[in-house]
Amino acid sequence: MAVESTQRSSLSSERPPFRLARLRLPLLTFLVVVVYGGFHFRDELVSPALQSDIAGYVRAFDRVEAGGDPYAERGYLYTPVFAVGGNALYRWIGAERFVLAFRVGLLLGVWLLVWMSLRAVRWPAVAVLGASALVVWSGLLDNGIHCANATPLLAGPLAVALVLAERRPWLGGLLAGSINAWKPLGVTALAVTATPGTPERGWRPQRWQLAFGLTALASLALWLPIGREHLHRMLSRTRGLPDDLHHLSVHRALYQLGIHVPATVVFLLVTALGCAIARAWVIRHEQRVALALAFSAMAVPVVNPNTLLLTLPLQALALDRAVARWRSGAASPTLRAAQLALVAAAAVGIHGALGTVAIHGLRGALGGLVTLIPHAEVLFLALYAVVRRRSDAAPADRPLVPV
Repeated sequence: MAVESTQRSSLSSERPPFRLARLRLPLLTFLVVVVYGGFHFRDELVSPALQSDIAGYVRAFDRVEAGGDPYAERGYLYTPVFAVGGNALYRWIGAERFVLAFRVGLLLGVWLLVWMSLRAVRWPAVAVLGASALVVWSGLLDNGIHCANATPLLAGPLAVALVLAERRPWLGGLLAGSINAWKPLGVTALAVTATPGTPERGWRPQRWQLAFGLTALASLALWLPIGREHLHRMLSRTRGLPDDLHHLSVHRALYQLGIHVPATVVFLLVTALGCAIARAWVIRHEQRVALALAFSAMAVPVVNPNTLLLTLPLQALALDRAVARWRSGAASPTLRAAQLALVAAAAVGIHGALGTVAIHGLRGALGGLVTLIPHAEVLFLALYAVVRRRSDAAPADRPLVPV
């Protein structure tokens, strides 16, 4: 114990002043994701042509403006709130400003997600810069920017909401409920976040979990009257698009394998699995947030490659644990190297999920198995990041970077 206290004191003395420590991570990630990312994707940010997904949103807005049904647009899979509220914002600030704000918002959302992903691990500045740059170069973000999908924009605020849940549950719940009212991206995240932890912490939900869950539900309910006349049409889209060749959900993979299970059943099963893992092994809130976001990405019936950006916090935790185990020397060098290699390969594989869509011509069982690969990698990282061993090094089990 004395040695551990001395080590902690030594680490604390090496840290920069508290306020600088708080500013370093958001500043470094902002410079890479927003500033460098803006330069990297400059053509997409200023292009006069609308990308595929935002073009679909605008067509849905136009239908609402004309008094029609936004769900007559086949690719529109969002909520009535998104259609009605988005249309109002689109008309208020003008088409050009809306499109530019939306595109810049994609980078800002990813910046928040990267910041929240790295806040639970203590990596040196060069590693933070490198990890942020790898996200900018990732095929997942490239897919999100080139399609102008709303997921990267909302993923960051959703991560912030879940991080806030433990200490500011009312604020976190308000934000999480509002995000799900616009796009039901994190319904699974709400369930996993509200799931009690291990028996050592008690099986009953903590007060903050109850406050967070109730606030999120209340916030969600307050948004529902907006566009409620279209609500029944939204519910018809919960069946998913299993025959769509350009996404890689678990529901679609099962469909390719000849297993015709309703999308709602897949959603419930994946959500239940995420809650079960959280209940059995989660100790720290950072682990709960990472699981919540990752299982949200697997549970939704339509998963574009950029949806897997939600697994970034899980990737950071798993890599941090693999490095901690490597440095601990608790196992043979071969075993430690194998663990690190497998975790790194799984993370790389997730970022290569765009290739799964690129080979969508694969039919039948082979196509289904290929579609399942990114989800299997996410599940592996989830178990690796939270299942505890007595030999685990301490740095992998405590928060090391302040928000």
